[in-house]
Amino acid sequence: MSPSQQLSICKSKFCPETWDCYRPKEPCSYADIAMGLIDEKAKFGGAIKPMLWWRYRDDAFDLWTLGLPKLLEFTEYINSLYPTIKFEPVYLQRSLNVLDLTLHLQDGYITTDIYANPTDSHLYLPFSSSDPSHCKRAIPYGVALRIKRNCTTDQFLIKRCEEYKGYRRAQNYNPDLVDRQFEKALSVERTELLTKRVKPKKKVFPLVLDYNPILPDNQMVIKKHAHLLRSSPELLEIFPPKSVFPAYRITKNRKDILALSKFGGTGSSVHHTRQETGGCFKCNKKCDLCKKFLIQDTKFQSFATGCVYKINQQTSCTSKNVIYLAACDKCKKQYVGSTSTEFKVRFRNHKSSMLNNKRTCELAVHYNS
Repeated sequence: MSPSQQLSICKSKFCPETWDCYRPKEPCSYADIAMGLIDEKAKFGGAIKPMLWWRYRDDAFDLWTLGLPKLLEFTEYINSLYPTIKFEPVYLQRSLNVLDLTLHLQDGYITTDIYANPTDSHLYLPFSSSDPSHCKRAIPYGVALRIKRNCTTDQFLIKRCEEYKGYRRAQNYNPDLVDRQFEKALSVERTELLTKRVKPKKKVFPLVLDYNPILPDNQMVIKKHAHLLRSSPELLEIFPPKSVFPAYRITKNRKDILALSKFGGTGSSVHHTRQETGGCFKCNKKCDLCKKFLIQDTKFQSFATGCVYKINQQTSCTSKNVIYLAACDKCKKQYVGSTSTEFKVRFRNHKSSMLNNKRTCELAVHYNS
């Protein structure tokens, strides 16, 4: 009997019979911890021992050499380990879809190909999106590396490359860019891609910024002024060469602003006040601004005219894009300012200007006069 007739590939998918509508923040991690005991019993506790029993989340994979009757007997055993977790075996002698791979058993050897669920729309970051250009350029390269790593034969490799190039072009990626990035990735040896890389430990200091397409090339700005760090031995020791680099965080788009992803809590009376009316509210945290300086109110009064004005929007120390009012109770003067950053950040800048007696800040000039 040939090796391909003796060996079969199988997987089991476990399905909880009952579901809880309340989920913790890390449900997968908790599930892995809970499944650890079942994994031990499945591998070592029964009369029939699997060869591998590799499990990832709700899929377990094995190479089976004992035939279908023994597989069904083993499935019956693991289904008896916990009353609400049941395994459904999938048993094939030639090919099997496991996670994002299709495994083919040919002449005693396993070959792999890329597998995608039929419902997968293959949507990646659109090339027209307002994201750093290097992120969009890296997507075809990363896709090609995955194909090169996971496709065992040249036949699979060529077929998948043409398929996934089409997906990128369909999203308006430049065809020449896609071809160049795929050629670059395919020039890497597959053995190198399958070798686990250990990243060397080094000091890094990312300069985190909100991304905006109109920003200058911050990497060039850092390079231009890097000599300031190299001019001091102490600074050079703290900031080695090339340790400072720009890192971008995603800014909120219109959807993020208009459609919040979280529901507000119900345990705070301040929360209800914000729901019902606008105003300026304290954060009730260990915040120096809210404890000592911020006035919580739904209105404000002009010292010049005596008129009272209603605050229409809900604001706090973490609000951005606000117009704020600073009042001097001693001389009855008011200062009106605006900021696009969080108000508490703006306040810290004012406070620093006051303590350092800076003449560039009108609020600091008045405070120190």
